[in-house]
Amino acid sequence: MAVGTGLLLAAALLFILFSGGEGAGGLPGHALGQESGQLLLFAEGEMGPFLVYSQDTSGFFCAVDPSTGDMARAGTSYPLLKAASRDGRLFIFREDGPFLCAAEFDHTLEEQASCTPPLFLDDLFLFDCTSQGGIYGVAQSDKRTLQYHQRDGSMLEKAFPGDIAWLQVTGDGKLWVYAGGALYLGDSLDPGSLQPLGGGEPQHAISGEAYIGTDGRLWRVAGAEALPVLEGPFAPSLCCAYSGGILYGTGSGQVSRLLWDGTPGGSCRVEGELVALTEKSILYRSGGQLFYAAVSLGTATPVPSLPPAVTPLPSSTPSLSPAPSFTPLPSPTLSVSPSPTPVGTDELKLQGGYMFVAETLTLSRLREIFHPQEVLVRTAEGEPLAQGRLATGMTAALDREYCLVVRGDCDGSGKVDGQDVRRGQEILLLGKGSVAEAFFLAADVDEDGAVTTKDLLWIAGHFT
Repeated sequence: MAVGTGLLLAAALLFILFSGGEGAGGLPGHALGQESGQLLLFAEGEMGPFLVYSQDTSGFFCAVDPSTGDMARAGTSYPLLKAASRDGRLFIFREDGPFLCAAEFDHTLEEQASCTPPLFLDDLFLFDCTSQGGIYGVAQSDKRTLQYHQRDGSMLEKAFPGDIAWLQVTGDGKLWVYAGGALYLGDSLDPGSLQPLGGGEPQHAISGEAYIGTDGRLWRVAGAEALPVLEGPFAPSLCCAYSGGILYGTGSGQVSRLLWDGTPGGSCRVEGELVALTEKSILYRSGGQLFYAAVSLGTATPVPSLPPAVTPLPSSTPSLSPAPSFTPLPSPTLSVSPSPTPVGTDELKLQGGYMFVAETLTLSRLREIFHPQEVLVRTAEGEPLAQGRLATGMTAALDREYCLVVRGDCDGSGKVDGQDVRRGQEILLLGKGSVAEAFFLAADVDEDGAVTTKDLLWIAGHFT
């Protein structure tokens, strides 16, 4: 197998696991080199993390042994379609003529076996693989039939009453399918074991008992039902399950642990932008370079806001399948530690996905309020804010991402002036739907749900 070029610099292939530097307050990071291509997989393997990248007409994958710092790396002269980690082994999906092929590799990246079933790429809609190397596939021409091709050449099929819109095999050996508006769960090695499971529409499974819904919330299986447990939004690449709970990351570089009962279980931070994480490893970028860090969680850091909000579990939820019986999970609760610096209601307030701030609040004061928790503020264009005034429409990343609403700043300029009075008048005349929600909330300074002349008088009297 050819050795490729791209993501990892040749001189960095030893991974420097125990010589990486630590930024101020962050975990020690180990440089991997420049990023090149599209990340397909960052997952735990038998000896350490796997990294798989796809480039235009080629790809490469790496395996790291954290105990020695040795790294195996292999490149391909063909494009990679997908990658998966099953029982500590790496599976690479690629073309094999007109068909899909899944090749299995061990931790040294030596190919062990492959499977090339009669699944035509031109007609392939969905696919995934099991720990035994079998391939699940759904054809464009027949979206109601799930095919399971085993390595011995045999095939099993399961038909559904509606089109299959999503399927995923999880690392713990479960198979998820969403077909005809209904959710199914079963053993990945036996498609006949799939059973209806009431619940919301899935986006990404993080284990055989939990998934992120298209609503961004986390859903967890309880009997024959999946129920919403944690509000999001959660990013699929920055949320993973482990025994007893989840790990999730934020744009500020912070990784936190949350137990299933809602109890915070510690956090850690890296000096850069999170790219992906597993239960043991963190991949992040900084200054155009990729870095690796091992997860090391300290005690929970007191924060002035909740981790992703917990929604009490209902006693029953209408099922998308024939009404199953189930045992609801106990409603989780969260304890909230007070902020190290008191947050006055006139200065800052968190509500839903919004952070309401006074027009006089500066970025440095915001950081002071949340210290020692890191807060990353970005402009409406997505650029990090280094200093200066805050503005409506910016975002602030803490335990989750909040949209900033600066009281009276109806135009997103960061200051309250005559232009805001004019914008407020437009909102009053045209109604709530005439602007984005954040700007309406900025104009509704008395928070009565409407923009009135009273609000405009307040704005006119608070020019800065």
